[in-house]
Amino acid sequence: MSDDPLGPGGIHASAVAFGHRAVLIRGVAGSGKSALALALLSRRLFDGTPGRLLADDRVRLRVEEGRLVAFAPDTLKGLIEARGVGLLRVPAAEPCPVALLVDLLEAPEPCERMPARADDTLAGIVLAAVRWPARASTTGADLVVALLSGAERIDPDAA
Repeated sequence: MSDDPLGPGGIHASAVAFGHRAVLIRGVAGSGKSALALALLSRRLFDGTPGRLLADDRVRLRVEEGRLVAFAPDTLKGLIEARGVGLLRVPAAEPCPVALLVDLLEAPEPCERMPARADDTLAGIVLAAVRWPARASTTGADLVVALLSGAERIDPDAA
């Protein structure tokens, strides 16, 4: 096991766990990472598994048995920012393997309407990845739930 392969402070991101699968949300400051995480906390996967906060603002990562595991720094565990409201304390999830990476894109970087299936590598671990418009938390949350529930991404060129 290696602690924090991307640095001892973790990365600027948010993460939400659904059972034993997590989504890691990246984006620049103000892109809606916390808003998407909050939206996910009110969702359930198709099988009823609820979302629980892993970390907001800073996510620590470690590699365990070939999987990238996300967890909160001790000082931020259970805390999430609600813009315009402040910090909220919510139930926190235990460390969890990352199953999906969401990158929130700022305009004018467009999101393709029918992109090819994408993966990204983080700390040497290949992760399923999607790119989504910044500040589109409600639709983004629905997409994450569908993907973590097992919806298969179809490559439009292969269909």
